[in-house]
Amino acid sequence: MTEPKITYVQIPTLLSGPCDFVPGPDGGIWFTEWLANNIARIDQQTNEITEYPVPTPGAAPGGPTAHDGAIWFPLMGKNKIARLDIETKEITEYPVPTPDSVPGDLAVGADGAVWFIEIGASKIGRIDPASKEITEFPTPRPDVTPIDIKAHTDGRLWGGEWTGGAIYSLDPFTGEFTEYPTPEGMMPTVVLDKGAIHGLEPDGLKWFTDVYGGAICSLDPTTGKIESYPYSGPGENPITATFAEDGGIWFEPVGGQKLTRFDPDAKTFSEYPLTGLLGGMGLPRLPGIGGGNIWSDLCEGPNRTVWAGDYLGSQVVRVDL
Repeated sequence: MTEPKITYVQIPTLLSGPCDFVPGPDGGIWFTEWLANNIARIDQQTNEITEYPVPTPGAAPGGPTAHDGAIWFPLMGKNKIARLDIETKEITEYPVPTPDSVPGDLAVGADGAVWFIEIGASKIGRIDPASKEITEFPTPRPDVTPIDIKAHTDGRLWGGEWTGGAIYSLDPFTGEFTEYPTPEGMMPTVVLDKGAIHGLEPDGLKWFTDVYGGAICSLDPTTGKIESYPYSGPGENPITATFAEDGGIWFEPVGGQKLTRFDPDAKTFSEYPLTGLLGGMGLPRLPGIGGGNIWSDLCEGPNRTVWAGDYLGSQVVRVDL
């Protein structure tokens, strides 16, 4: 494996809080700015960043997805789902029926709808791209906190449950849930499918981060068997992650000042420290500050790239593999 090239791109707005990333159908990489209340696009060819303000103040935009010529993203602080039309850049907002549901990450289901988690309501939501009608599906058990959602090659939606002690799987056509219990003390978060990445063959496993135990784990959905591969030092737990075209699982340890790659075959970790000052602020990096953001979702991009946010540094971190 060749050494990856890491590039830092300064975001025009300081203290913008770059969070969650997704490739757009226009060839750009789109991401939300939690602190600045923006959604933004970085051009993969020029690294030029363009920012678009969210109309509602204090909206706390979260994890986006791309679908039907638009970028969809939750307004976690305002209980809405937003849609940015890529051509016109117009942003439209749609209220979630359940009050204070705290809508979170989005994914496109095999049924063609946009699905999202409701962190504060123990539900998974669905918005029809044509009618904009929102339907909600309660989790099988009350007081469960769904914390992520991703579409897998088996046609189902997968994510972790922070208070439920399980991984959930949802059929987007029937709304039927299946749960896979995790060992006591685990806190499963992001659930990944290797086969969902261009050029990678499925391995039959569901890989996930255990933020409480500080590990990368695998689940065999046919047997329910879970394997755990410990990583973290104090305060450096993996939380969000993505497979990349190099076959590795990339993640930002919380407060760890680094990007880390896990090799699912060798079961080894490689670390790539973030360097330099905290963006335009000109401040030195200190333990637990910048790079390593509890709500940041990395994404795999075209042409063997990985994209992440340097939260307090207000930078986009680009990794060319």
